[in-house]
Order: sequence, then structure tokens, then C-alpha cells
Amino acid sequence: MFINKILFMITMSWNIHFCTSKLVKETKSKTIIKVLEQLVQAYHNKGFKVYIILGDGKFKLIQRLMEDKDRDMSIVSADKHVPKLERYIASSMMKSR
Repeated sequence: MFINKILFMITMSWNIHFCTSKLVKETKSKTIIKVLEQLVQAYHNKGFKVYIILGDGKFKLIQRLMEDKDRDMSIVSADKHVPKLERYIASSMMKSR
């Protein structure tokens, strides 16, 4: 998600609606993987286990790299988004206005 042309990665747990956001300084695969790992660690620090990571087509490039790290990653088709997360982002943006 971009806010004022600044990229943030947003996560959401389906069952408990625990949400996180993290600044992404650059869009290189290595940086995105590092941010994802930090977000997964945030869930682990709260006592939760991450079973699967859902992402849109932009994450296709890092899917294999994440799976090499034993992270199951599911990518929705290129023209789709993760609906539940999209609704969360939209409502967050509306609340911030």
C-alpha cells in the first residue's frame, strides 16, 4: 500500500484481525523478504504461528524464495487482490481522512 508515495506492507490475521504495517524502503526482492520476515516475527513474538502468506501478483517474484525459507506463500492471479485485506486497507484509509 502506498501512502503519499511511500510503500508500506500490510498484514492481517484472518482469525483474530491482528494487523501490522511496516515501511518498505525499496522494492527489491531482498528487501521485501526481509520485511516479510520481520512481520512474521512480530506474529511469533505475540505467540502466533504463520501458516500461509497470501499476496497479490506483485509477490510472484519472491514466492519461491519464501518457500525456500519454509514459508508457504499463495499468490492470487495478477488481476486480483486479497479481498479481505483490500477492504481493511480501504476502511483504514477512510478512517485516516
